Amino acid sequence: MPGIYQLPQSLQLRSQHSNLTLEGCHDGAELQAEPGNESKFLHGLIVLNRADSVTLRNLRFQLPISPFMGVGGKLTPFSEGEGFGEDFQKNLRVSIGIRPLHSALLTVQNCLFRFAVEKDVNLFAVGIFAGSECWGLKLLENRFLRDEEYLLLEQKTGQNEQRFLIGYLLAPALIPRKNAVNKLNIVLSLLQDGIIRDNRFTGLTTAILILADTGLVRIENNTVIECISGFWLTPIELGEILRTNLQTAILGISFPLPSFFDVSKLAQEYPVKFENIAGGKFENIAGIDRLSLSLHVLSNDIDAGIVEESMALSGPGLVIKRLNTQNRDRPITSSVILTANKIRRGKDLISNLGNAIENYTVLIDNVERCTVTGNVILNESAKDKRSLVISLDQEIRAIAAIAITGNVFQGEPSLPDRFNINTGSSTVSPPMNTWKFLNTVIE
Repeated sequence: MPGIYQLPQSLQLRSQHSNLTLEGCHDGAELQAEPGNESKFLHGLIVLNRADSVTLRNLRFQLPISPFMGVGGKLTPFSEGEGFGEDFQKNLRVSIGIRPLHSALLTVQNCLFRFAVEKDVNLFAVGIFAGSECWGLKLLENRFLRDEEYLLLEQKTGQNEQRFLIGYLLAPALIPRKNAVNKLNIVLSLLQDGIIRDNRFTGLTTAILILADTGLVRIENNTVIECISGFWLTPIELGEILRTNLQTAILGISFPLPSFFDVSKLAQEYPVKFENIAGGKFENIAGIDRLSLSLHVLSNDIDAGIVEESMALSGPGLVIKRLNTQNRDRPITSSVILTANKIRRGKDLISNLGNAIENYTVLIDNVERCTVTGNVILNESAKDKRSLVISLDQEIRAIAAIAITGNVFQGEPSLPDRFNINTGSSTVSPPMNTWKFLNTVIE
């Protein structure tokens, strides 16, 4: 029935709740924390623990703001190197809607996730914060909204007012190993047969951040408005993770798993001491490339540009990054189809990260098969701006099959030359030997 439902604690769905549908009628039902019990929602309003084939439909989630350390929360110690030490954690608040863990065939449809922001606190807020393996995910027709105009403020916030707001986050989890000093276990993350369609993301730090072994995924007809950055899909090994979302990634990876989530059959030893993980550099993790990426990105409108009054950072609209050949456990072939999207990066960057910020709108990195057709990719930065960057290591460049046609680029694209993968040489004469000839580039 429609109405407001105040929960006394997180609603836990376990394996015995598989094949369950929770659906609000008519205008939907709103779920929120019971006033005074916010501390009981560290892991979100709804937690799925190995609950398969669950459908959540026509629900409104008022994300609760829960204290972190006050209820026993503690980040994996390696995160302290990224500025997430004890002072940060004491003032950290957590706000999560749904926490699916090792739950297959989850459908979230026509739901509203409403983010709230408090002043003078650090905030880590996620609409859907997934972990472990996610097979058959469907995110359909949802809205992820932040109403408060905190992004309009100049970036003069101190250590105790950092905010990370994410629509959908999938990340592995690092866990201190019992009875072993400075050693870690890791629970890997995986996404296969995913559909993310007709969703709307407004006023967030990042719309989607997927740090996982990723297979077949379709991202279609989504809208991103006034978000700092758009859609990011990167491997678990963050050896060269991009600075714009590094801190968000570190928070996701170092966030504790619920004590009731059994990791005994999921966790594997991580071979590096956490004191040696500098700047979020993960490497030498076994079993993280079981899947070959097959990504379809179609008809999305991604605006990674904050409103004009804002002094906040504007980041890339789309990042697709795969492992280079030296870090792969086995031969795999990734493919990306990028068609009929409008992707915009906003005006001048104002950030304390200096030259570390990536000044492009779209990055496709180390993908063997790629077609980019009929997109409008805009970068409105003042200088050194790039629209599309396609980056290939030497071994992948020799076998890559790429087509880039019929796009409009604002900002210089950085593209590989046209060449015959069988002969390794160009098959046409200048100027048609470059992909720019088949696209339009404007200032």
